[in-house]
Amino acid sequence: MNADTVTTMEVGPPCVGMMVIQPICDAEGQCLAQAGDMVTEELLTVLERSHIANVVLAPPAARPTGLALTRRLDHLFRHAGDSIWLQRLRHGVSDLMNEADT
Repeated sequence: MNADTVTTMEVGPPCVGMMVIQPICDAEGQCLAQAGDMVTEELLTVLERSHIANVVLAPPAARPTGLALTRRLDHLFRHAGDSIWLQRLRHGVSDLMNEADT
């Protein structure tokens, strides 16, 4: 991840959809969010209740598309063999990812 994209932000609605870079813990040490978690409205509520004012975030990771998506799915399903069910699952995932891009 590029250091230029990592930002310490005040907790609030603009954070929704961004990715947590460092684990977020409350005053008692309870982990509220792990690195890599996506910020949601629910997480914002928890952070505000825990009196956490600032978090280290980055824009969400870009999803693979086109050839990169095909290669990623090939890798994930490399052990599928001739299983018709896994082939159907792979095509379903591919269709969903392609629909999300349109």
